[in-house]
Amino acid sequence: MSARRSKLIQRVSEWTEGQLRYRPPDDDNAWCTLQVLDHLCRSEALFRQTCEQTLTRPPVHVSPAERRRAVCFIWSLRLPIKLRLPAILEAIRPGEPDCLETVLQRWNSEHEQLGQILKDQGSAIRDVGVIKHPATGYMDLSTSLLFHSVHLRHHEYQIALRYLGYVRWHSTSPF
Repeated sequence: MSARRSKLIQRVSEWTEGQLRYRPPDDDNAWCTLQVLDHLCRSEALFRQTCEQTLTRPPVHVSPAERRRAVCFIWSLRLPIKLRLPAILEAIRPGEPDCLETVLQRWNSEHEQLGQILKDQGSAIRDVGVIKHPATGYMDLSTSLLFHSVHLRHHEYQIALRYLGYVRWHSTSPF
């Protein structure tokens, strides 16, 4: 996940402000690339917080049905579809970031903190329900990490579409 994240950050760091803020003109609800990155940062922050909470609460068993739902949901993220953010996950809805640097500083900080928790406490939370996703129920640590990796890949696709849309819009625009 870290290598994929680093490549994404390296790629978008070279973009102009216009490219980072581009939204498809036919979709008022679409997120620009800065908002997608903010969403990924907020998602990682929530994951870190739930890992910390898992260490302080009684262990939760992940049922076979939850495991199956999680696998199906994770596979659905590989499809080029748009998903609605559930209301219960409002905390990871992106804001209107000031600039790329601010988002990346926050995301790097969250990523480092999460990495430290997983390094120090990963074995303590490996086999219990770490996150409770509204679509699947509880996921254990390995499934949660897989979810976040595929979630990142899902948004990489979205970011690539933003880039292509920006290029097309500017190549056909009379301005």
